[in-house]
Amino acid sequence: MLAGALAAAAAVAVRAALLAGAQSEAVAAAGAAACAVLLLGGITGWAGGAPWGVAALAAAYGGALAAGPAALDAWAPAVAAGIVVAGEAGAWAAELQTPLRLDRGVVLRRAALVIGAGIAAAGAGLALIAPGAGPALAGPLITAAGVASVVAAVAVIRALARRT
Repeated sequence: MLAGALAAAAAVAVRAALLAGAQSEAVAAAGAAACAVLLLGGITGWAGGAPWGVAALAAAYGGALAAGPAALDAWAPAVAAGIVVAGEAGAWAAELQTPLRLDRGVVLRRAALVIGAGIAAAGAGLALIAPGAGPALAGPLITAAGVASVVAAVAVIRALARRT
């Protein structure tokens, strides 16, 4: 789980650094700090590692958007998915530091929940940037992405409601 969290966070940090232009060093440092906080939380079991890591990661991407080009970032949906997956997988990695016995079904459902949350975040991001992206995202692709994001969002909500 920790490897997945770090891979997602590193991908977002690299995208942010590439987008930041002249401020790429500062954005890269914020992205590296986010990855370090996620790693610390996952290794030590610190529950605060995931939320603080995700906050730093989102701040790095926000800084990149502020410093970078004025155009829409077409990779924003993937970044949203990466941030969600990094947070969920990072929190799961921290929880796994507590010794417990896990049922295979629980692990599979949790993994499906993390993946579903990432897909829902990407779909929502795509739906939000599509109107400003022009005809490049129009047509069946955006319709399919919208339907998939709604299905994924409903699945995530259902899974969360079932857990409580």
